[in-house]
Amino acid sequence: LLVESTYGNRDHKSLPQTLDELAFALNDTLASRKGNVVVPAFAVGRTQELLHFIGELQAAKRLPSRMEVFVDSPMALAATRVTLKYARLPELEQVRFTEDLEESKRINAITSGAVVISASGMCEGGRIRHHLRHNIARPECAIVFVGFQAAGTLGRRIVDGASSVRLFGEEYPVRAKVYTIGG
Repeated sequence: LLVESTYGNRDHKSLPQTLDELAFALNDTLASRKGNVVVPAFAVGRTQELLHFIGELQAAKRLPSRMEVFVDSPMALAATRVTLKYARLPELEQVRFTEDLEESKRINAITSGAVVISASGMCEGGRIRHHLRHNIARPECAIVFVGFQAAGTLGRRIVDGASSVRLFGEEYPVRAKVYTIGG
């Protein structure tokens, strides 16, 4: 028997503790500091899980009433459509899926109240890098990691406390608060 597991040697927090962490990160950023939340998430699986938990937290009135959730990944939209064929997600208030590049660019004009879920989970490519560029230097914002960050990736450098990161050939200071949801 051969078993491969990314998380096999780690203890994880319970689901209630994980939801508490997520609710705190979103409330602290959106309600208290009036910034945006950027979530690098894997398009298949993790994004749908995150939407499910955000919906549960909204239904329980544990999140700010004034927030917009953007899923900015064509692959995540396709995976969510498949998910919805076989399972239900909790009702989400103010969620928008973006497909085209112009819609994606417009998200970066929002300075407060946005939760941007975008691929790639380790920040190595895709639209997430643009959202990081517009939010990572802003102390009122947060980057919320919901998945493993492999050594050598941009995501790992941010999680490990890098004071600045290079995006599109330019250095950006990391002033946004960084959360790692460990459950």
